[in-house]
Amino acid sequence: MKILYLAYTILENDGRTKELVNVMKKMGNVTLVSCVRTKTYEVEGLEKHFKLSLDGNKQILNSGTYMKFVKLVSNALKEQKDIDILFLDNFFVSPIGFWILIAHKPKFIIVDSRELYTVRERKGLLKKVFALFEQAMIRKADVVIAANEFRAQFMKKYYKLKREPLVFENIRKLDCENIDESIQKKYSEIISKANGKTKVLSTGGYDVERGTDRLVRAMKELDNFFLFVVGGGPEKDERILKSIVQEEHIRNVYFLSEKLLPEELAYFVKNCDIGVVNYHSKDLNNKFCASGKIYEFLFCGKPVITTENLPLIEMCQRYGIGEADNDFASGLLNIARNYERYVQNVINLVQDISVEKNNNKLAENIEYRIKAKLSIDR
Repeated sequence: MKILYLAYTILENDGRTKELVNVMKKMGNVTLVSCVRTKTYEVEGLEKHFKLSLDGNKQILNSGTYMKFVKLVSNALKEQKDIDILFLDNFFVSPIGFWILIAHKPKFIIVDSRELYTVRERKGLLKKVFALFEQAMIRKADVVIAANEFRAQFMKKYYKLKREPLVFENIRKLDCENIDESIQKKYSEIISKANGKTKVLSTGGYDVERGTDRLVRAMKELDNFFLFVVGGGPEKDERILKSIVQEEHIRNVYFLSEKLLPEELAYFVKNCDIGVVNYHSKDLNNKFCASGKIYEFLFCGKPVITTENLPLIEMCQRYGIGEADNDFASGLLNIARNYERYVQNVINLVQDISVEKNNNKLAENIEYRIKAKLSIDR
């Protein structure tokens, strides 16, 4: 099959897109149109890769950048006039997908709805327009993909779909076993600040909306714990967090502002004891959060403390891999008291999970739905 895959995202930074591309390579010859950080970045096994080079994520929201991407898609269509499968990766490419649907009539359409925002929840006129196109393409798609079961169930009802979307979870894995010595030397002094205390790691940056301020305040009650907050974030949020530390005389918190590479993040995850997975519940995308961070901790053998979002509650209760508790102090103490049991539960769970299994399951389900449509069309 000839597959045209559109991804308005920086490929090197996007684990979900990379795995979805791997899924589609199992099904045919993939022509990929995406953004990249470096033109030399290569993906094995593609028919062709049309690349738009960007410096960072801020350029994604630039209208000039988007028009360059549209032109790149146009160039790809000149070379690939027959499209068996059109794959739309995230809502930014929905207007382009709508144009291709009308002008080129692909045989099958697949939409990955990685985020779950209604038109009303999108901020700004332009994003609302994109969301309207996404809504249209979801309803016209032969296969819709959601990031977890909670979202799939909601989308079937909300969009009045005939079939529930397929589920493709954000299963991400850091390499915690092969960490370069230079990284260990760079960050070992920071880790040593914990000085024997139970090390808690938050990788979501300074985002106060996620409840990071409550997490920082909780450390005042936890003398035997030490919190590392990594990933940086808005200056406003940084000021709020640091003022809490200063005004409340909290000495067991360390902030690392720099953005970490995956191998650097792996070092911190490996050397922590408990991971933090926190989201707010003010919109559907966060209420039904599809966390990849939780798998980064689990694959490195670390239990987690999470906020009380439905998917996180379900995972913690079902598998016993952590505590879903908005009272961070209480949850962390529970994990510390029964730490070995939580670690064993984590080990038991990850033995049955793999990125490859996740990919193969989705490929099989897509093929089944395509065959079902072909049989109906006959």
